[in-house]
Amino acid sequence: MNVTVHFFRILFSCMFFISLGMVSLVHAQQWLPKSKYHSLTGVLNATFFTGDVASGPTNIRPGLGVGYISHWTSNLSTFTSLQYIRLTGDDVSNSNVANPNMTSIYIRNLHFRNDVLELAHQFRWDIFSQYEHFRKRPEYNIYLSGGIGVLYHNPQAKDTSGFWTNLRGLKTEGVSYSPWAVVVPVGIGMRYKWNNFLDIELELSYRVTFTDYLDDVKSEYVDVDQLDNPLSKRLANRTAENVNRYNDQPRELGVLINEFGETIVYTAEGYPYIASQGPGTARGTQFGPDGYILFQIRMCYILQDKSVNCPRYR
Repeated sequence: MNVTVHFFRILFSCMFFISLGMVSLVHAQQWLPKSKYHSLTGVLNATFFTGDVASGPTNIRPGLGVGYISHWTSNLSTFTSLQYIRLTGDDVSNSNVANPNMTSIYIRNLHFRNDVLELAHQFRWDIFSQYEHFRKRPEYNIYLSGGIGVLYHNPQAKDTSGFWTNLRGLKTEGVSYSPWAVVVPVGIGMRYKWNNFLDIELELSYRVTFTDYLDDVKSEYVDVDQLDNPLSKRLANRTAENVNRYNDQPRELGVLINEFGETIVYTAEGYPYIASQGPGTARGTQFGPDGYILFQIRMCYILQDKSVNCPRYR
């Protein structure tokens, strides 16, 4: 799965630099009246998280959105969207205690969910040009997109009683972070002309964010005794819990202790953790900020021009 994530990151990083050239092409385009039209859109999306906490196919979640598309020239359009996105991740479900490459992730035993609101504005460049009225637009088109946006996020995890609780205020790594972050979307899409006034779009994109706390994980374990909130102390280091609270399944602590030589130690205040995951060791595992892959199915309704052209008086 990590190979797939890195592939997408490389692919969409290349597309990001290509999309930067879209803005410079705006001035070279003729602002053709016949090419100009606007659409309202409804969006169904599916999201896959890429960050510190492990994720897999079972962590893909659906979401909804709305948007507004403006076609300005024969190739250039802009797209403004507001979307609800859910991100999830779970170390235990996406690791294997017997796999040496995944043992540390299994031991870490972190999970999260994050309901994200994303507002984004993108430039889009169609491969096939349209010079005539929108009714004569190409039946199929492919486009590249790139832009910028802002998101609001609120990571949560289940506490030791199984209730979802907000993590940001708990400062599980001893630091504060903002619920707001900049996001850079880059993607590729296909548009199909359903009829004169309806288009269907399929789009695959990667969201580069400017935060590493979508999953509430970034750097190192802290000394939990130094945290103020008792709940923070319990959720900052969950390595010694005998249950994965994300799905309430038992963990194989006996295997870790008997076969891998791990030991459970206690802080001065009596909070347990596995010794190899103590204060100062790596809690985050992913290089760079968090991101997510977004697949969208979009229905676009073209708005009719209500202007009336009156004949000249003769």
